[in-house]
Amino acid sequence: MSFNTFTKELNYPLFGLQFIDNNTFAVSGGGGEGRHGIPNGLDIFQITNKQDADNKKKDSKPPPPSQQPVPDLLKPKELKLIGEFKYDKNTSDAPMSLAYHKPTGTAYLGCNDGKTIIETTSTNHDLKALKISDNGTKVGKSQQYRVFPNKVEGSSYIKKIEAHDLGKLVMLSSDAVSRVYVNDITSLDNPSVFEAKETQEIKDFSIKKSSNDDDKALEFAYVTKSTGKIVNVVAKKSPVIKDLKLTAKECQLLRIKYLSSTKLLILGASPNKQIIAYVYCTATDKVINRQVLVKNVKSVNAVDFAPFNNNNTAGLLAVATSDLSVVLYHVALDGGYKIVKIFEFPRSHAFAVTNIAIEENLNHVVSVSAANSIHVIELPSVETLESLKDGGSMLWWIILMILVLIIAMYLANAQ
Repeated sequence: MSFNTFTKELNYPLFGLQFIDNNTFAVSGGGGEGRHGIPNGLDIFQITNKQDADNKKKDSKPPPPSQQPVPDLLKPKELKLIGEFKYDKNTSDAPMSLAYHKPTGTAYLGCNDGKTIIETTSTNHDLKALKISDNGTKVGKSQQYRVFPNKVEGSSYIKKIEAHDLGKLVMLSSDAVSRVYVNDITSLDNPSVFEAKETQEIKDFSIKKSSNDDDKALEFAYVTKSTGKIVNVVAKKSPVIKDLKLTAKECQLLRIKYLSSTKLLILGASPNKQIIAYVYCTATDKVINRQVLVKNVKSVNAVDFAPFNNNNTAGLLAVATSDLSVVLYHVALDGGYKIVKIFEFPRSHAFAVTNIAIEENLNHVVSVSAANSIHVIELPSVETLESLKDGGSMLWWIILMILVLIIAMYLANAQ
């Protein structure tokens, strides 16, 4: 099976990526302060049918009754810019990370002040906020906040940020001594409600989605190259921190992602260029599946996951690898928790894939890169994605049957 894909080139490197709704997503990035003419900011794109964007003549004749309309799924698509916000490169650095808080319609960007501002004020506002309204077509004025305490030189920045529906931001610093900060959205000017510090670099973190409205706890997990922890932050209580019982001596850990409320996916890179996947059960503190995910690849740049249905029996995993590929996998969330490759899109970007996102209703997968490019994959139905997990074995079965038929015909002719 083939997938419909298309790309769009922008005029600045892209780092942040977040879906706003089914067909609308935001990207952020820029050239920083040192690259003349390359902007810093945020753009909002809508995935639309090409013919919808064309100027149609008012007197155009309707199609004949015999001509059947083309379903939307089969129509060629394009990206339409519907909203934007640009920062002055003299007062702002490039936004390096992006999160969207849907309940308040706010985009949060990990974005330092410019060097001149920092030197003049001895303050670095490292978090910016933009109010997005009217389905992404309106972007309000930028608000700014200071997250990192005692950091004014601008050498540190927020390299990853996630927003929790309950009203908290989790942010990862780029410090040599890594820190994860948790802040309340309603009081971002106040000190962090929690700070996790590691002597090793924190490679990645993931927030667990709240299972019900009564659950007021924020849970997230993070990994360094050799360890992992789960943090549970409850209002007015001391945070609960639990070590992951993961002895991954065969590789260096890279990425982590919640698959469900009790299952974590952890990816690591081995010295022999293999990406190892671990499915970890937080209820039993055990690795319940380990398998080689990719071969002949040094690292994983980004990962995202979305369940197929509300029963959480399976889901779609999207992985952006260091060889510029985007790979889709079927992940079983019961039984053996097996991960099966569905399709690979080699060299989706010219270089440095920086982020990837799956639209929650499984309509599209979008990836972005430092090569200024956006790559969009149109997904088929969930039923088709489910069936593709058996595509590999089915293909070999067909090849085997063809070989048997050829041999049988050869033997018959030989007689």
